[in-house]
Formats: sequence, C-alpha cells, structure tokens
Amino acid sequence: MKPKISLSSSQEPVCLAGASVTKAATLLDVSRATESKVMSAYTDHGKTTSAKRNSGRNSKLT
Repeated sequence: MKPKISLSSSQEPVCLAGASVTKAATLLDVSRATESKVMSAYTDHGKTTSAKRNSGRNSKLT
C-alpha cells in the first residue's frame, strides 16, 4: 500500500514551476528518490489528501 503524500503550500510552487528533480530535492532538503516519489504521486492523484472534506460528525459550532 502506497503512503499518502501531502505537499505543503510552500512545496507546491517548486514542483509545479518545472524545477528539475535534483533542484527541487535540494530546495526541499529531501533525497532525489523521495522527490521523485512525491511528484509521481502528486501528478497521478493531485491534492487528494488536503482536498478532501471532513466526512465525520457535523460540527456543533454555527
């Protein structure tokens, strides 16, 4: 089972700006392999983790 990967708002521009895997990995302080896995997951699935709405109990706050 593949782990769910979530990019923070500061990481998205680096990946979407067309930076190379090596440059993006250096800027984000991760390995090239990790950066490649993250970009593959992001390209395949998009922002699935952060885009989901809470499906649990409704809030009592109005």
